[in-house]
Amino acid sequence: MKKIIGLLLAIMIVAGCFSICAVAEAATTDVFVTFSDNSGKIILSQEKITVTDKNGDGKFDLDEAFFAMHEAKYEGGAAAGYATGTSQYGLYITKLWGDTSGNFSYYVNNKMAMGLTDEIKAGDYLNAFIFQVYEFNPETYETTSDSYSFFDKFNATVTEGDKLTVTLKAVVFDADYAPINVNVAEAIITIDGVETTLKTDENGKVTIPMDKVGEYLISAKKVDDILVPPVLKVTVNAKPQATTENKSPKTGDDLSILVFMVALSGALAAFAAKKVYEK
Repeated sequence: MKKIIGLLLAIMIVAGCFSICAVAEAATTDVFVTFSDNSGKIILSQEKITVTDKNGDGKFDLDEAFFAMHEAKYEGGAAAGYATGTSQYGLYITKLWGDTSGNFSYYVNNKMAMGLTDEIKAGDYLNAFIFQVYEFNPETYETTSDSYSFFDKFNATVTEGDKLTVTLKAVVFDADYAPINVNVAEAIITIDGVETTLKTDENGKVTIPMDKVGEYLISAKKVDDILVPPVLKVTVNAKPQATTENKSPKTGDDLSILVFMVALSGALAAFAAKKVYEK
């Protein structure tokens, strides 16, 4: 009886350890964070950030993601660069990347977030920014600000010499202030911060030659509009080396066939010689 009880206790302890490990693993998740400042400079480009479930509610929200972002990437951590306040509308940002202007916005997977308590999940893309221009008319409720823009893919992997076609879109608001996505024409493509001669067409599309091996940050800008810089990370792999296989007729399967034919010829010759001798 004591042995049975001891065995049950051991099983319970092991099961408890597995449960603790599962809880520990679920207490963090990884997301990809992009951030640009009020000059349009890309500070973070899809940086992998590990988010901790600080409040222990079993999920991860944007407040926890912003906290983790500053802890990992801002000099002085979240205490120096990030702060929040509470109003009748809930939790909001009062300091982002050390900026206290209040002119902030953020999107998850290129969709406008509603607030800091929105849930964020593993593998999500959080894009945050400080507006370069922000003007609000309280009488007409009209706002003049940067246009949030994004490519139709977050990242891509191609082979050296390939051409990559992408579409650039921006978020605008209709008469009911609902966000809609539109194609962005005549946007200048930049690669690693350097302007190119490439521009998007009337459908927002552009084809980019990827001729050199490496990793590149693709973005875009406009002359007549201020865009929140979109981010596309591209990896260009080396083209596989061409191989020519010269198969010798005396190697491999051909050699086996040759050996068989020689042996068969020898056997037939021996058999014929035997018959002649017997006569």
